[in-house]
Amino acid sequence: LISNLKMLEALRMFKCGSREQESDSILSGGSLVLVEELLGLKHLNVLTITLHSFAALQRLLTYPSLQSIVSNTPSLSLTNCRSLSSLSVLTLASLRHLEALDMRYCKDLEEMEIDYAGGEVKRIRETHGFFSLHKVSIWGSKLRHVTWLILAPNLKLIQMYDCRCLEEIISLEKLGEVPSEEMQNLIPFARLERLSLGGLENLRSIYPRALPFPHLKELHVTLCPKLKKLPFDCTSGHERKLIIKGQEEWWNNLQWDDQATQNAFLPYFKTNVFFPLCGE
Repeated sequence: LISNLKMLEALRMFKCGSREQESDSILSGGSLVLVEELLGLKHLNVLTITLHSFAALQRLLTYPSLQSIVSNTPSLSLTNCRSLSSLSVLTLASLRHLEALDMRYCKDLEEMEIDYAGGEVKRIRETHGFFSLHKVSIWGSKLRHVTWLILAPNLKLIQMYDCRCLEEIISLEKLGEVPSEEMQNLIPFARLERLSLGGLENLRSIYPRALPFPHLKELHVTLCPKLKKLPFDCTSGHERKLIIKGQEEWWNNLQWDDQATQNAFLPYFKTNVFFPLCGE
């Protein structure tokens, strides 16, 4: 299949990993032929892959000859991963050059596993895991929070759609488990430019305290009726180039810490009742 492409340096693969046999397949049907072919591509250094199984990614990482290639993956898409209830944050962090993570309709996904109180946070930060991560899109999961995003210092875009169990973007409880020395000099969303939230019927909080958001340009909120407060104060968004889009009823029911903050952001609100399209 790929034997005539020995000099290939970059490869993009779609729809890999069986939906039926997630636990023991890397490719659809359980074939290891493509893995053998990948091992034969001596010059391959960039692999972009769409998987229907997180187990497939884990198995790819068990091959020493492929670890360096997989860790250079700039884009990973996990789509319709059935029976995937948890996902290892450490495994994702091992993809050191990952720029975009897209998880779509992994409907059984309930937890992103990480020991906040243990050494995993320190390990990820010391090895610069998620340092390259710029974009995260999550659609249709059962996640209750995505606190691990605090470990991605250069995030520019977050999209969360149709996650009906999601209660918090950053969990105050989980944040409290992180050792204080690891929280020092950690400013969540310091480079975030766009945050899009839609169909999150149980979302109550983005972050428990006000954040500076020095680079935030767009905030889209659609069908998030329980989100009553934004993590803003009158100093947030220093350049004041922010556009806030949402339903007028939602905006009118927001709670503010003080009148000065409400007045500061009032000019930047625009009515929008539609989900923004992914990638807009």
